[in-house]
Amino acid sequence: MALNRYYWPTKFTSRLDFLKQGVKCVFLSHQKKDKEEAKKIADYLIKAGIDVYFDEYDKDLKIHHQTNNAVGVTNSIKMGINNSSHMIVLVSPNTLYSTWVPFEIGYGYDKTEVFTLCLKGITKGTLPEYLKATKIIRDIYDFNIFC
Repeated sequence: MALNRYYWPTKFTSRLDFLKQGVKCVFLSHQKKDKEEAKKIADYLIKAGIDVYFDEYDKDLKIHHQTNNAVGVTNSIKMGINNSSHMIVLVSPNTLYSTWVPFEIGYGYDKTEVFTLCLKGITKGTLPEYLKATKIIRDIYDFNIFC
C-alpha cells in the first residue's frame, strides 16, 4: 500500500534528492465526510503508479486520533505533507466547513504543488479565495493529465 512518508526515506537521502528524481508523491487533502470519494481517488492514483499519502492508510495517525493526541495528529499530517511533491485538495460543499483542509493547504502551499479537484456541487465561484490561486482539476481529462 502506498504511503509516501514510509516509502521515500528508504530510497532517497533527503527530500531534495527525492524531488530531483521527479518522483510524484501526492498528499490527498479532504474533509472526513468525503472519505469514500477520497479513497477512490487515492486508489486510482496508486494504480497509476503514483505514491499517495492518504490519512486512512496512516496507522500512526489513526493511533493518534484514538488516543486524542493532537500533537501526534498534527505531526503525522505535517510529515505526510513534507514528504509529498504534490497536494490534491478535494473540494466539496463539506470542505467549506473543514478546519483541517485550510491548515493542510497553508502548511503545504510552499512545500508542494497544489491542485484543487472540484467534486459535484462546486463551481469556481464557490471556491474559497485561497484555492482559486491553485491549478484546478475539473474533470477526468484534467485528472488524467495530472497522472
